[in-house]
Amino acid sequence: SAPVTIEAPQATSSAAGIASLLRNADFSAGDAAPTSWTQKWVGSGALNIVRDTKVFKDGPAALRLESVGGVAKGQVSQIIEAGGKRTVNVRG
Repeated sequence: SAPVTIEAPQATSSAAGIASLLRNADFSAGDAAPTSWTQKWVGSGALNIVRDTKVFKDGPAALRLESVGGVAKGQVSQIIEAGGKRTVNVRG
């Protein structure tokens, strides 16, 4: 099956500066796994977080979730510090 790709949101006039809230949005930092993408949840099976430098849409790399030893279900994310009473739109 196709790899799962997480794309960083782009800053727009209505959400100026939002791209700066997302750390390592282009997955350029990191070795085996991308830096700052550390919040992993696994519902079943086992998953590895992988920084893929061979298959990506834009930029130097993509984030890939890789199942280990069979079927797995899960996700990866990062905490975005947006501050209080601020609206944040995330697209991608």
